[in-house]
Amino acid sequence: MKKSVLVVGAIVVLAVAYVGASWYVGKRAEALVRQVVQADNQQIRQVLGAHGTSATLSVASYRRGVFSSDAVYALSVRDARGAVAEFKLADHIEHGPFPLSRVEKGKLRPLMV
Repeated sequence: MKKSVLVVGAIVVLAVAYVGASWYVGKRAEALVRQVVQADNQQIRQVLGAHGTSATLSVASYRRGVFSSDAVYALSVRDARGAVAEFKLADHIEHGPFPLSRVEKGKLRPLMV
């Protein structure tokens, strides 16, 4: 009986650690996505600024879960005449030390953001 309690305890500790690591990596992923969007906007301004065209990338929505997140990006482009076109881009982000899609492919190396 004592061994079974230890085994169950170890499994519970590992499960809690995995969920905690997945949550932490997801939180880091969201921060990184927002940093990358800001950096991309700076590059867009440098490239398009001299051409009379402007574009802005933003995070329209970000739904963070424990094991995955869903982001929607909005790209607004204004041409030299002032006409605006907006494009929405959806992204599904898996996070955690062992994202399910990688485990299914046999890639068992842990990942961090």
